[in-house]
Amino acid sequence: MSIISWNCREIRGASTVRRLKTLCRKFSPDILFLKETKCKKEKMKYWNKAGYFEYSFIVDPEGSKGGIGLWCKANIQIDILSASKHWIHAHVTLSNQQQFLFTGVYGPSVLTDRNILWDFLNSIRPGNSPWIVLGDFNQIINSKEKLSKNKDIRGGSLLVDSINYLGLIDLPTFGNWFTWTNGRQGDDLVWERIDKTFSNVKWLHLFPETWVEVLPIAASDHSPLVIHVNRAQQKKPYSFKIEMMWLQHPQFQDIIRSNWSRTNSGSRALHVNSKLNVITKEIALWNKHEFGNISTQIQEIEASLQAIQAQIHLPQNQMMEVHYRKRLEFLLNCEEIMWAQRAQQMWLVKGDRNTRYFHTLVNHRRNKATIKIGFRTPFSLKKQLKRIPILNEDQIQHLTKPFTKFEIETALFQMKGSKAPGPDGMPPIFFQQFWDTVGDDITGMEVLTHMRFPVHWRKLIMECISTSTLRIRINGDYSGWFHPTAGLRQGDPLSPYLFVLCTNVLSSYLVQAEQLKHIQGPKLGRHVLPLNHLMYADDLLIFFKANQETCANVDLLLSIFGQASGLFMNKDKSEIKFSPNASANQKNHLLSIINCKGTDSLGKYLGAFIDGPKPDRQNAELIIDHLQQKLSGWKASLLSQAARLTLIQAILSAIPLYTLHFTSLTDKYAKKCNSLMKNFFWGNGDAGKKIPLIAWRKICRPKAEGGLGLRSIQGLNHAILGKQLYRIMTSKYGLMGTIMRAKYVDPYPNGNLTCRPYDSTLWKKLFKYKHLGTDHLKWRVGDGSSIHLYDRYWVPPDYHTHPFTHVSQLMSGGFWDSAKLRRVYNPRKIQLISQMNTSYTNQKDILVWGNSSSGKYELKDAYPISMTPQNDRPFRNCEWQAIWKLNLPYKIILFWWKTLHKGLPLRYNLKRRGFNIEDTCLFVCDESETESHVFKDWPFAKLVWFESKLMIRTENINQNSIIDWITHWVQNQDPLHFNIRNSLIPEAIVICWSIYTQRNQVLFQDGNRDHNEVLHRVSHIMNNTRHAFQLATMDPFFALDRSYHHLIPSPSGNKTHSSEVTIYCSWKKDVSRQTKSVILFTNHNSHIYPLVMLVVHLKNNILSSVAQCLQRWLLMPHDPQLKAAIRIPNRTLISQLQQRSLAPQTYSIVIDDIFLINSPHKNFTFTFIP
Repeated sequence: MSIISWNCREIRGASTVRRLKTLCRKFSPDILFLKETKCKKEKMKYWNKAGYFEYSFIVDPEGSKGGIGLWCKANIQIDILSASKHWIHAHVTLSNQQQFLFTGVYGPSVLTDRNILWDFLNSIRPGNSPWIVLGDFNQIINSKEKLSKNKDIRGGSLLVDSINYLGLIDLPTFGNWFTWTNGRQGDDLVWERIDKTFSNVKWLHLFPETWVEVLPIAASDHSPLVIHVNRAQQKKPYSFKIEMMWLQHPQFQDIIRSNWSRTNSGSRALHVNSKLNVITKEIALWNKHEFGNISTQIQEIEASLQAIQAQIHLPQNQMMEVHYRKRLEFLLNCEEIMWAQRAQQMWLVKGDRNTRYFHTLVNHRRNKATIKIGFRTPFSLKKQLKRIPILNEDQIQHLTKPFTKFEIETALFQMKGSKAPGPDGMPPIFFQQFWDTVGDDITGMEVLTHMRFPVHWRKLIMECISTSTLRIRINGDYSGWFHPTAGLRQGDPLSPYLFVLCTNVLSSYLVQAEQLKHIQGPKLGRHVLPLNHLMYADDLLIFFKANQETCANVDLLLSIFGQASGLFMNKDKSEIKFSPNASANQKNHLLSIINCKGTDSLGKYLGAFIDGPKPDRQNAELIIDHLQQKLSGWKASLLSQAARLTLIQAILSAIPLYTLHFTSLTDKYAKKCNSLMKNFFWGNGDAGKKIPLIAWRKICRPKAEGGLGLRSIQGLNHAILGKQLYRIMTSKYGLMGTIMRAKYVDPYPNGNLTCRPYDSTLWKKLFKYKHLGTDHLKWRVGDGSSIHLYDRYWVPPDYHTHPFTHVSQLMSGGFWDSAKLRRVYNPRKIQLISQMNTSYTNQKDILVWGNSSSGKYELKDAYPISMTPQNDRPFRNCEWQAIWKLNLPYKIILFWWKTLHKGLPLRYNLKRRGFNIEDTCLFVCDESETESHVFKDWPFAKLVWFESKLMIRTENINQNSIIDWITHWVQNQDPLHFNIRNSLIPEAIVICWSIYTQRNQVLFQDGNRDHNEVLHRVSHIMNNTRHAFQLATMDPFFALDRSYHHLIPSPSGNKTHSSEVTIYCSWKKDVSRQTKSVILFTNHNSHIYPLVMLVVHLKNNILSSVAQCLQRWLLMPHDPQLKAAIRIPNRTLISQLQQRSLAPQTYSIVIDDIFLINSPHKNFTFTFIP
């Protein structure tokens, strides 16, 4: 079946008639929908007589405007449900009795009149019927659907709201993207995508291969749309790839380990490749017998399980029932993972299955999949050594170091396991999961132990370029191998590094041209060097004076670089913007020299607007467009609320992050962004919008404070802009920090920030949030020489009759001098300062951000203080973290969270939200339908509680409600009640959920008021929950949630060489003396020899104390030939000693000292010991 939709712009024209006849002959459409016919029905009967169609329905035009018509063939039955000058809504029955709803749309040209169309579409209730909506909507959604100098988009949000409200999906299109043009030229030219085709999920289930062909514009200013419903496709050949669900099966590990242990001859690379080929064949055979068609297996086991449960009274069936039920649970879990992998969204929500969502997304993605192949002209890299920067000795030494197993391993485990499988079908998770088996072979292939720079390094790079081979996968089948003429393909991991090496030459050219006064950039401040250029990958901004000589020099320099590298400037895409002082004649003359076009606005750079009128507003609209585009592909009705929450946290919240770094959102746009996320969280379904019964500001609280941990866009924007200001104040070498500090920060010692009326717009944005950075800065003491005693970020002195001016004068030999401290500070401040670690290697003092443990400005720590304090508090003083840690399905925990916030749609809550209804209980009760009534005082609830395993009489509960009673037990931390609390709380919450579920079934689904059904549901949930956490111990086959841990080893490994001394670290507490003791010792022939001991106060941080003990021992004199492996029973400290950036600010200076003391010879290694 096929459908043609076309705005023909008057059907009586000769060219229009010829085009329409050609379309009918070529595509033989079963249904034809025409808009703007401008012809009455009496003159439209020609198309029936011509033999193309048997049935027609015509809506006459109003004068010479409008007119729409619908035609169909004889084997199709159409029943018109509604019609107007803007739509035809019909029920269609095909010859095979397949039925669906059809809505043809002709949108009003006037913006305000389109509300009539949106209201009609929103009123349609398709129910379970497939539905297709197509036509000329006369409305674009976002900036991608418009090509014009005028970027104004009005009314798009209303169409987006209707699409999301109705759960419609934009069907994949091929051919032209834009479907309408005004036919003008130059700056007046406009192209837009206003002809669209949407469908609901049921349509895709009925016609999963639907796609839309957009034909060229001719004989009208609109493109004809051909909707192809059935597409004949060749069966795609099978290509092997790792299925994530296989990792759930314990036999999979045995197959990998047994086949990898085989020995092969040849090179290391051939050795690894042969093993992968063997494993691929073995896994494919195993999958065929063990899994096969997983959907068929699920159906078979469900049928068997149903038969067994029907005869469950037989003893032999009881054991079989457990086995079949667990097998079914295993296969269901595998099916969900399989569809999630195909949808390329590897988040799985515990306790909530979204298989229908994944299935729909995969079908939609498959229809959109297409490959376009193009070839680029090869470039040659000419040798030109002049002016190219060279490596220094330290860089050469770093490059010649061999790659270690630790480096390869670290890089591997930083990859996302489900991404980018190679041609062998093995994604990163395969190597991560079986690293203990395959690691030695892989690293043995990559470690370059004999490479010396520069000869071998150049040779290695050239081999990568000259010996690379590629093959292309088209519709599931691989082409043959071929050699690319341009060396590396785009996307190759080596490609960006080589590109940076090339563009670094251009950067050096520009810097030297600035030094020689050939190209002079503007000075942005009195004490700032001129700004010559900004470069990011292949995007380049050059700043220079608008005169003939400079323009000629720029053109010459770019030409020289192009000849040397083959990377020439694309002058069709390059633009020049002049300052307002340049005259029109001067602009034209300079443009002719460089041969580029001029512009008044640079528009977008790196995906955001950087100049022009109101760039903040343009960027805000850009953020909203991106959010709407992402939401248009997600259908809330297919996802549970827990899944929607995961999508908001993982994806939606991350979309605006980049743009918010230089954009200050107004309240209007921030509320719009929050509104989009809020509406998606509460969900839209066929029955209409859900009612948000909990305020968004409460949802955006941290989980520990009763929220869901989402972030409000306003607070996030403020925190990000505050981070930008913090970087300016603390970054010594960054270009932006250097310029901004010279312009806007007073010289030392004041260091005040200033903001004047004529300062830049960006600085004014950042200055508004200076309190987020400046109010929380403090000094990390190094040698104390940079810290003035009266510095605003240091502890203010109490006494002033002393000769000291800097903190370094309060130290002696790297220690705080108590006598000097007493001359400056009171006892309380002396105790505070004495706990600060100091440097023994004369490191510099640095400013750190005091609100985070790392000393760095972190968004997660800045966001809470950026939010405007809210006076309202959660309804209950509850241990929220304890609730989130309950071993219950996520949907039930989310139900309880809503209950605690009075967020259930009970009649009392609805009336409180402004609904004009009575709040009395619907079950012949005179009381208000509150949470307390439904879960405690309702007679049906009383019966459920008494008949449950808890056997509770609700009238004997001392608290006012069941909710208060459960909250009391959650907050009860008495160890004697631990078991009672852990068993009572989950079951009580599940009982409440089951009561509420039964109440909804009685009211809305004609259910029975059966307390046994409630208790059976409770038992089912509790048994499944217990099994989910006990399956791994019951049978390895059912270890569905096996956690995978990888412990990054020390770069030197855990084994010590025979020439090394092994030193052990240990510590103990002495509560009676209120002390901790840290000791380093050696163990020789079962005798312990202490090396150093440090005794500190009991409240001191143990990791800080261990680091101080190591620091003291390393500062002692040692034999230069001494090599020692120091073993510490703490993985966190080992990680910090190996990567010092991980150390918290409280003792990071000590870690830095240890690193610097050990760095010259690296005689001491740090390893973990259990």
